[in-house]
Amino acid sequence: GGATSTVIGIDILFERLARARDAGVTEPLMCGDGIQMPIRDDSIDLVTLYTVFSSVLDEQLRQAIADEIGRVLRADGAILWYDLRVPNPSNRNLGAIPRRRLRSYFPDYAIESRSITLLPPLARRLGSGTESLYPMLARGRTSLRRRRSGSPCRTRGGDETGRQEARL
Repeated sequence: GGATSTVIGIDILFERLARARDAGVTEPLMCGDGIQMPIRDDSIDLVTLYTVFSSVLDEQLRQAIADEIGRVLRADGAILWYDLRVPNPSNRNLGAIPRRRLRSYFPDYAIESRSITLLPPLARRLGSGTESLYPMLARGRTSLRRRRSGSPCRTRGGDETGRQEARL
């Protein structure tokens, strides 16, 4: 008997949850904004965030989401985060989240992050060379990569029973 695992999906748009159900997702799904999650304190091992902070332009709202994540995350929990590293000049509805800003949302966490995704305008221009050039360019200069992935982890220890994951 090892630890059990539960995955909980949360999205602000009901349509996305419906598409997940249609695609065969059977885990619990909740429609919500990430500010008041109906989840117990200190009960989640891993929170995954995919372009959440860059999609929220209001700093107070971003901090409220970070605080709520801190509330539900276990003492030894982690956050797997993927977001914009630099601004997208053609889309003012997205905001860049540099590492220092992520640190301000999660000041008590050890943060590891790296740039991983090639700038989309450059990637679109690769044409027939995409298969061979994309991997080479994505490993190259950081200035060519727009998105960052990281895992802020709490720095204090905690309980390791009953694993849960929340995806925002």
